[in-house]
Amino acid sequence: MHKVDLKNYKKDLSGLFKSFEWNYIPGSILEGSMGEILVDDLENPKTAILTIPEFKISFLGGDAKADVVKEYLKELPFFSTLMFVSEGWPSILKSVHPKKWLAMPRFPFSSESLDVTHLKELKDRLSDEYRIEKIDLEIAKQIMSEKNKLTGEQLFGFENAENFIERGIGYIAYAGEEMVCISAAGTATKKGIEIQVNTLSEREGQGLGTAVSAALIIDCLEQGIDPNWDAATKNSAGLAKKLGYTPEGQYLVYVFTKYKILAQLVRLLRRILKREIIEP
Repeated sequence: MHKVDLKNYKKDLSGLFKSFEWNYIPGSILEGSMGEILVDDLENPKTAILTIPEFKISFLGGDAKADVVKEYLKELPFFSTLMFVSEGWPSILKSVHPKKWLAMPRFPFSSESLDVTHLKELKDRLSDEYRIEKIDLEIAKQIMSEKNKLTGEQLFGFENAENFIERGIGYIAYAGEEMVCISAAGTATKKGIEIQVNTLSEREGQGLGTAVSAALIIDCLEQGIDPNWDAATKNSAGLAKKLGYTPEGQYLVYVFTKYKILAQLVRLLRRILKREIIEP
């Protein structure tokens, strides 16, 4: 695979991912805002891989049977997560690494039915113990520099705090001076944002995620920004429904375990914990 020079590459690769409408991460990579792009042929690409190496996440598009695909898959790092829409990819994955995959469901949502009045009601239910603030430059710098259990997954698609303020949007809840909940753009495209929400575990169940996300979504809707919600868990999916999103079914992501025994152990553990997992 050939790595694309995002600043100078002129080929339009969006057609290889036109059916991937579940979140805005591929769009952000295609726009050159984050990640890397690999293609099978620089002049006439038929297969492309959009990847975020630091998170070991890749989106696969185009012809799954291209010769270079198997070579790429053979070198996958441990616990890589792959997503795709083109036909043929699951069988290729399994042929290269048989029985070393976990098929995990994700739950996409449509934002078309969101209602500002409903969102304001949810926001106003938050206890006076907390206050909600819009993320400004100083707060963004703090989030990006003090990575911890609350902030670790936040603002992942932005180069720095200045880039987030220019392209992103987010809100935060405080208890006194302590950050307790963040709902913000994880990444952004020209059309919309991908929402990432995190709450301190000891503060869960108090409506923080609901209220802070409502504040974010209201701002997005008033600015004409699409606030996309793509849930990895049923808890996140439940929050989306509460906020007024419309379920759009589910799709699968594939996680590479490298070892057959590890895949078996993870599936067993998830069954014990009653967490959904689909046999690949």
